[in-house]
Amino acid sequence: VTTALEENNSKKVSRIIILMNYFLDRFEGKINSPVGVEYQNHPVEISILLRPDSESRKAVLQFYSPLGHARRRLANLMHCSPVSFSFQYSGEKYDFCDDEVLLSSVMRYNPNGQLIVYKIRKTEEEELKEHPRFILANNQDYLDRLFSCLNHEDSAFIDDVWELLMRLPVNEKIEKSLKKLNLPDNPSKKDWTTVLDFSHRHKMLYSLQIVERVLSRTPGTVKESGKKWGDIRVWSTEFFSKGGVDLLLDIFLNESIDDIDKKLGKKFVA
Repeated sequence: VTTALEENNSKKVSRIIILMNYFLDRFEGKINSPVGVEYQNHPVEISILLRPDSESRKAVLQFYSPLGHARRRLANLMHCSPVSFSFQYSGEKYDFCDDEVLLSSVMRYNPNGQLIVYKIRKTEEEELKEHPRFILANNQDYLDRLFSCLNHEDSAFIDDVWELLMRLPVNEKIEKSLKKLNLPDNPSKKDWTTVLDFSHRHKMLYSLQIVERVLSRTPGTVKESGKKWGDIRVWSTEFFSKGGVDLLLDIFLNESIDDIDKKLGKKFVA
């Protein structure tokens, strides 16, 4: 992304962003692998062994369909995520990166073999931290590069980048800074820059969306990104008493609509 930006190649960067969105969809099993009419004419019953449960099952799959299609069928059968298991057939292992491989090529030399399905057992926290969304959101270098893309002049390109950002979990560093409000009693605007980045309007908007999401919850103790914010009424009182609301009003009321539009774009102004 950075190299493409340095080359001022918005088309290349845009393509990278689209591919990143596509990768997330593929990882979460949201994209259907194309199954043509001819695939429907070759159903095969396959013996399946689930590991580590040692449970045997039978499943009817389309012989000429991609493994990704089989993966979703088996995920529905086992009531689990399409990326929570891997395959083994005739000694060869296949994970979600092999979803374009045809089942027919896997079974070519052993049509009566057994498909072994290995469940990947992880805690919810482990799954979250290994998910590409989490990695993108909490690697500060990656996130800063995405925010730098929002300075581009192409509004359609900015929309694609923003869409990707909105798919990611909340950045823990930004959330922690907002939650703690580590400010003096009478903070200056400079003090507030440790909490809200006024120099980058999109980044400030990102932070304010975290605040909005927390404030929209029922008053009392709330969680954001799985971590307690404590009593949100206490946090709101502190944000107000330290001049947070006045500062935001000052920023937006003293900028012309044209300037805001240039910095954020019509989609974000709305």
